[in-house]
Parts: sequence; C-alpha cells; structure tokens
Amino acid sequence: MKDKDEEPKETKEIFEYNVGVSERVKVNTLGGKVFGVAKYDENENLLGPPDYNSNVKSGDKPYLIAVFEELSTALDGGEVDKIQKAIGNVQKSHEQVLSVRAEVGAKMNRLELTQNKLEKQILSVKELLSYNEDVDLAEISMQISTAQNVYVSSLMTGAKIIQPTLVEFLR
Repeated sequence: MKDKDEEPKETKEIFEYNVGVSERVKVNTLGGKVFGVAKYDENENLLGPPDYNSNVKSGDKPYLIAVFEELSTALDGGEVDKIQKAIGNVQKSHEQVLSVRAEVGAKMNRLELTQNKLEKQILSVKELLSYNEDVDLAEISMQISTAQNVYVSSLMTGAKIIQPTLVEFLR
C-alpha cells in the first residue's frame, strides 16, 4: 500500500477544489507547463521542442529562459540565422504561454459561472424560506383582533347567562 508521501511531486503540487456537487476544478498551473524544460545536445546547443509535461527537477533550465538567452547571444554575435531561429523559438514559446493563458481563462469562466449559479440557488432558497416563514403583519393583526373580539364576546355572554348574586356567592 502506498503512503501519501509517495505520491508523485506533480500530484502534490496541483490543487483541486470542490466547487459543486461532484465538481472539482484544478485551480493552479505548474510552471513547467508555461516555461517548459530545456533540452541540450552534447555541444550545449538548445534542442527543440521543449518538454512542457514532465516534472521540473532541480537544476533544469526553463526553456523560455534558454530561448531568450539564445536570442541575446545571437544578437550579440550578429548571426542572422541564429537570430531567425531564436525568434522562431520565442514565437513558439509565446504560443505556449497563450495556450496556458487560455486554459486559465477557461477555468476562471467556469468558476465565475459556478459562482453565479450558486448565488442564484442561494437567492432562490432564501425566497422560498421567506415565502414559507414570513407573515403579513396587517393580516395577522386582523386575525388577532377578531380572535380577541370573539373571546371578549364569549366572556360577556357567559357572564350574562350566569349572573351570580351576592347571596348565592355567600352560600
């Protein structure tokens, strides 16, 4: 049986929240999905495409950082071919960042829709509770006045029917 401590690192870093009945949402995105992991050949040349899905380990260089370093080096050297290649890598990295941004936006939209749905449900439940438990003060005061009049009338009727005299009271 596996201990909880033996879970893969990626599983521990992803946070899921329960936002509805059997509805869970991952609320964060790992940095490796945005920056990627750079791969190098034996001559320290940047290889592509980057790995956006594996776990980032200590000592791994982010692909996005490596791309900008490659562009900086190419600009310093004035090598047009390397500059073109670096710009292409920057554009590919930009597409990945936009893709992750779209995922985050979709999560935000989903959470906002869930929030609106829950707010409407709370309002509906409050209205139903109010309908069941609230009273109309004018109607209730009329009912109390009517009940009081009936009570006083019945007391007066009883008092007129049974009129004890002082003599009957002293016996």
